[in-house]
Amino acid sequence: MSTKEGSEFSLWGGDIYGTNTKVVENKLLEQDWFSGHKWQRPSKVSFGLSQKDGVTEIKLVQTDIPDDEADDIDQGWKDYYLGPLKELLEG
Repeated sequence: MSTKEGSEFSLWGGDIYGTNTKVVENKLLEQDWFSGHKWQRPSKVSFGLSQKDGVTEIKLVQTDIPDDEADDIDQGWKDYYLGPLKELLEG
């Protein structure tokens, strides 16, 4: 995935795709996400990074999620992204 604003990305074989809308190296990544052809407007995803007492904290915010997909998306973040990342970094 490119680190440049305006660059496009695709995940999960194209099931998720979008654009980097804001990139601040080592601090912030904001993206517009689409899911296949189902979403009429993008979901906004923001990853904020900060340091506190020598520990990096990640703040993830995702908005504009279709109501009927919110639970699956929440669980997906835990199962496929944040959970494995935490295991990797703590291992």
